Amino acid sequence: MKKDEWTFSKEDLEEIFGEKILFDEKELEKEVEQEIKEISKSIVVNKSKFAELESYSMQNKNEIKKNENIKSPVLSDDKTKEKEILSFPDFLQEEVLINIFEFNEEIRKIIEKELTAILPAKTVFNMLLRTLEKTAVNQLILRNTNFSIDGKIRENGAIDIERLLQNIEKYKAQIMEIDKEIESALKALFNMRMNAIKAGLGQKTFDDIKTKILEKLNIIKAGYKKSIFNFFIEKII
Repeated sequence: MKKDEWTFSKEDLEEIFGEKILFDEKELEKEVEQEIKEISKSIVVNKSKFAELESYSMQNKNEIKKNENIKSPVLSDDKTKEKEILSFPDFLQEEVLINIFEFNEEIRKIIEKELTAILPAKTVFNMLLRTLEKTAVNQLILRNTNFSIDGKIRENGAIDIERLLQNIEKYKAQIMEIDKEIESALKALFNMRMNAIKAGLGQKTFDDIKTKILEKLNIIKAGYKKSIFNFFIEKII
C-alpha cells in the first residue's frame, strides 16, 4: 500500500481480493468521463432550480417565524425521550458497545451480499478478512478480532465481539477516549473496504454498494436505538 493509506497499488488489490480483479484502465477512464458529463448536466439543471427554490424559501420564512413561537407540549410522564446521539458515558456500557458492533456487522453482511453477486464468495471473504487485518494494524481495539476466542479464524471478516471487549479492557490504559477510539476504528475499517471496492471494481460498483448500504440500513435501523443509527450515519459512513 502506498503512503496514502487509501491508495491501492495493483499488488495491494491482488492481496486484498486474493486475485486480479482490476477493471481495464480504458474502461475506468470511460467511466470517469461519463461521471463528469453527468455532473455537468446536473449543475445546469440545479442552476435553473435554484431561483425557484430561493423564491419558495422566502415565501415560507414568515410561516416558519410564526411556528417558532408555538411551544411544544411538555410531557408529564416520567419516561424521557430516547437520546438521539451517543455520548461518552454510553461507550462505557457493554450493552451499547455490543449493539454498536452488531450494527457494524449488518454493514459487513450487506457488503458481502452485494459483492458475492458479482464475485466468487472466496474472493469476497478474502477482501473482508484482509481489510480487517490491515485496519487492525493501527487500531488497538481491532487487534486479533479476526480470530474467535477459541482461536478459529473468522474467514468472512466479521469482528469477534468477545475478543473486541477483551481488547478494550486490555488496552484501557492506552485508550484516552473510548468513544473516539471506536469511531476511528470503525471509520477506518469502512473506508478501507469501500476504497478497496472503488479501486478494484470501479466507481459505479462503489456507488451502487454505498447506495445499497444506506437503503438497507434505513430498514435495519428499526431494530436498534436511534442513537446507534445516527452514530453510523454521522460518524462512520
